Amino acid sequence: MKLMLRNYSNLLLSVRRITQENQGKYTAGIDGQTALTSEQRVQLVKRMQDKTLWQVRPTKRVYIPKAKGKLRPLGIPALENRGSDDCQKCLRTKLLSTVREPQLWVSPRPQLSRCH
Repeated sequence: MKLMLRNYSNLLLSVRRITQENQGKYTAGIDGQTALTSEQRVQLVKRMQDKTLWQVRPTKRVYIPKAKGKLRPLGIPALENRGSDDCQKCLRTKLLSTVREPQLWVSPRPQLSRCH
């Protein structure tokens, strides 16, 4: 399991998801960083290779107004924390798909419900 978390292709996939495919890719966390260019993404991969997954940074707390005038808290994590979260999400998805249906271990299927 630790080997899968440190996998280079898993890291590249996670960086791609958080910097190109994610809807919040323009939102900076408490570190104030976004990785929009390819050079910034390469630097992010190098930083995340040296970083351990359990060293997390604090999240940025923003309050969003609701319809009735109240405020709802929203936590925005730092860029490296988003990457490590996505690496762990990918690992959990692969492990759960092997537990559910061992013959279909190649493709993770998060849309699969527990009743099937």
